[in-house]
Amino acid sequence: MPYAVYGQGKPVVVISGGPGFTSDYEQGIMKGCKTPGLQWIFMEQRGTPRARLDKGTEKDFAMSQYVDDFDALRKQLGLKTWNVVGHSWGSMVAHAYVAAHPAQVSSVVFLGDVGPDTSTLAAAGDNLDQLLTPEELAIEQKSGSTAVNGPADDDAALDLFMVQFPAYFYDRKTADALRPLFVKGCLVGNTQNVVLPTLMREGWDVSSALRKYKGPALALQGRQDICGETPAWKDKLAMPQTQVVFVERSGHMPWMEQPEAFFKTFDAFVDKNAK
Repeated sequence: MPYAVYGQGKPVVVISGGPGFTSDYEQGIMKGCKTPGLQWIFMEQRGTPRARLDKGTEKDFAMSQYVDDFDALRKQLGLKTWNVVGHSWGSMVAHAYVAAHPAQVSSVVFLGDVGPDTSTLAAAGDNLDQLLTPEELAIEQKSGSTAVNGPADDDAALDLFMVQFPAYFYDRKTADALRPLFVKGCLVGNTQNVVLPTLMREGWDVSSALRKYKGPALALQGRQDICGETPAWKDKLAMPQTQVVFVERSGHMPWMEQPEAFFKTFDAFVDKNAK
């Protein structure tokens, strides 16, 4: 899979959301972090615009495949361990990776945390809908979208995401200012339609397996995140060492919406725990 590496030092791999989005929108995490001596690693996951799998089957999009892709990259880079940061769908991949390879993870950060299972996905869709205007809801309903499905066409999927975009933030003005970060070519629409329904049907849950991981963990969640507070507390139950911090007046992308509060916690955690 394509990847990019920036800087030198302690390795931090950042896992993007969607599923289906490029890693571009997460560049702000790297740029906003003031902790020196870090090597930032961004891999384009299978089913994103730079790693398309237009004829991929459910087997091709299995969570185990995503985990294997990231571990193959770790080995390719010659890293014994690395620090893992996952956002949204990427937090699910991060959970799965930590569960499968606890000895290879120096620390882990969950952002826009979905949690160690799929139980909050439907609720997140309901929470999102509650924040949309009647006009936005009408467009969403016309598209046939559900909590875990959307249009297969890339442009139509992006158009729908931009209609739903304000619901990912506490403040609509902030959302409007950040729209240029998500442009044509940043999303493969059909990836989500294959990945999430499969995980829900299979009852994906790595809560028990996470208990093997004894390293530092941080669930850094916007207080008004559509996924709510439940995922962070589920992480705390699975991994008692998890530090849970809520960023006030923030939705699903706290580093964009409340950068000062976000990076105060993020930098302190990375500075202390990254190896």
